[in-house]
Amino acid sequence: MTRRRALLGPATLCLLVLASIVPQVSAAATNGTTAFTCKNQGSEHAYAKAHCTAADHTGGEYEETSVAENTTTALLGTAGTTEGGKEVMKLKYTFSGIATELQAKGLDLEGSLQNLKAESGEHYVEGEAKLTLTGVSVVAPLGECKVKGEKIESTQLKLTTKGQGDAVQLAPVKGELIAEFTIQSCAIAGTYKLTGSVKGTADGATLAFTHAAGTSEGTLRLGSPSAPKVGLEGSITLNGRDPVLEETSYTPLALKTVETP
Repeated sequence: MTRRRALLGPATLCLLVLASIVPQVSAAATNGTTAFTCKNQGSEHAYAKAHCTAADHTGGEYEETSVAENTTTALLGTAGTTEGGKEVMKLKYTFSGIATELQAKGLDLEGSLQNLKAESGEHYVEGEAKLTLTGVSVVAPLGECKVKGEKIESTQLKLTTKGQGDAVQLAPVKGELIAEFTIQSCAIAGTYKLTGSVKGTADGATLAFTHAAGTSEGTLRLGSPSAPKVGLEGSITLNGRDPVLEETSYTPLALKTVETP
C-alpha cells in the first residue's frame, strides 16, 4: 500500500498543476473593440489610405492612434463611399405582400462615444447619436410614392460594441422606436415605424450594414416584434474629434477588434 501511494503522488501532483494552469489560459484573452483615430503621420506607416481599413493595410502615410479610455469623442458619420462615389443607404421590406425599397442619397450621424473597459476585461465602445437620412425616395414599388419631407430622422440611439463581437449595435436609448416615416401619394401610403435594433460590421472607419445580415438577425422590424423584418444596406464613414484637446477638425475614427489580457 505504501508503494502504491508513492506512485500515485506524482500523477496527482501533475493533475493539480494542470488544473491551476487551465483557468489562467482560458481567461487570458478577451476580445473587444476599441476606437482609434486614423491620422496622416508621414511616410513608412501602416495604412495607405485615411480610413485605416483592412484593405488599406499595405504601408503608407496613415496610422492608428489610440483614443484614451473614458474620454468623450465627438462623432460624425457620413454616407460611405465606393470608388470615390457616395453610396445610397437602402431600407428594404415586404409589407402586405408588396416589396418596398427606400433609398437615401444623404446620411448624417451626429453624437459622441467613449472607449470603455468592462470588469470582465472586455474593451468596448459606447455612445449615443442621432441618424438622419436625406434625399429619401421610394424606388419600389414603381409609381408615384413619395417619402414626406424626403427625410427620415431617428430617435436618440445607443451605439455599443459591448458583447457584440466585431459588430456595432444601434438601438433606441428609450423604448423600441428607431424612426418613423410617412409614404404619400400611392397605394402604400401611410405612416410606418422602424423598431428594434440593427447591427453593422466595422472595418476601419467604415461601418457596413447588409440586407442579408439584417434580415437574418431579424431585430429590425416594421412595427411590433411580429411585424415584417427590415433590411438596412449601405455604409457609414465615422469621423471623430476630441473636444478636450480642442481639436477643430474631424479625422476618420476606426473601430478595431482587439485581443487583450
